[in-house]
Amino acid sequence: MVSATADGDLVVQGDLDLSRYRYASLNPHNVLDANVYGSGESASLTLRAGGDLNIYGSITDGFAQPPASNDDKGWVLLPGIDFAAGDIVVPGTGVTLADGTAFPAGSVLNFDVPLKGATLAAGTRLPVAATLDQPLELPAGTVLAAAVHDASGNLLFAAGTLLPTTQTFDAGTVFGAGSLMSSSVTVRNLIWPKGVALPGIAGASNGLTNVQRLNGELPLSIGSKIPSGTDIKLPTGVESVQLRPEVAGSNWAIAPMLAEGSQSWSLRLVAGADTQAADSRVLKPMVTGGDLHLADSHYGMFAKAGAGGLVWTEEGANDWGDPTLAGKFIDFENVAYPGMCDDNPTFCRPAVALSGQRKVLSILEIQASQVSRSTLKTLHIRECVTTSHRSA
Repeated sequence: MVSATADGDLVVQGDLDLSRYRYASLNPHNVLDANVYGSGESASLTLRAGGDLNIYGSITDGFAQPPASNDDKGWVLLPGIDFAAGDIVVPGTGVTLADGTAFPAGSVLNFDVPLKGATLAAGTRLPVAATLDQPLELPAGTVLAAAVHDASGNLLFAAGTLLPTTQTFDAGTVFGAGSLMSSSVTVRNLIWPKGVALPGIAGASNGLTNVQRLNGELPLSIGSKIPSGTDIKLPTGVESVQLRPEVAGSNWAIAPMLAEGSQSWSLRLVAGADTQAADSRVLKPMVTGGDLHLADSHYGMFAKAGAGGLVWTEEGANDWGDPTLAGKFIDFENVAYPGMCDDNPTFCRPAVALSGQRKVLSILEIQASQVSRSTLKTLHIRECVTTSHRSA
């Protein structure tokens, strides 16, 4: 199977269980027996994408169907922060992030995101025009990397201007795309483009406060990547979102092996492929994209951390006057107050203990073009299981 265009992407949606497909054979050692699962002649499968090859599920052979388990309903997106997991790739439709979802500063999204106004750290390069929410003073000698307009759209300074004297810019002033902010700056809501690292927050002392917050709800398209450490907010009344509602997942980690002597399919998965080449292993020498994405996040157990998912540090408990609070969940309503962790970041730390996440991939042969296109890279995977924890 080859992508429709020379730079097109391919998506495998859900699981491909190739052990179900066997054929009658003249080979006496590979007789198709209806009473023996996986018997008979196997085949070969080659997937070649000129662009990205996205596997949103498992491709497996050599295993019988796994037994039913409590994990079979674990393909869900949960609210909160998954402190030990990797990025989450959305494999289907129906996922909407709610207002206030917090993305870690420095992370790179593959979708445009509307952000709430914030005070950005000094050194931020604006990829889009931004409107000041508070006055900003720039010293004499500052070189403006982009044009600056007033609130009415009138040009104040052209790109490349060297400020002869100290200038104070009023709230409502618009700094053009490409502006390099030499000091911290408070801006209004804006849409941050995909592919550009999210800016830092001025004065943030830890990962819980150095975040950019989503402005309004945002429906995500297939393939959207939610970076590790994101504090996920779901719409009101939604406790979780099914990531694979159309195609149920299976826990291949507990699947039994096929009978001894069973054949296995030959698999070749190629991303960044030269689709015009006769040899299916050949990659394009230099391309943008052409990556192999394996994404099938699965939770095996569930629990809830408690209010906010944060616990008292020893310093916080002592300063609060009750050393026995150390390590306990913070009650922001009756003991502390909302916003305490923003005011005193060292009083709080994330609670680590909760849901185990599994990601199972059974792939016999993968070929993908990586950062260096000059070398063919082959990755052999039988089974990979990772574990992570989430606090909600």
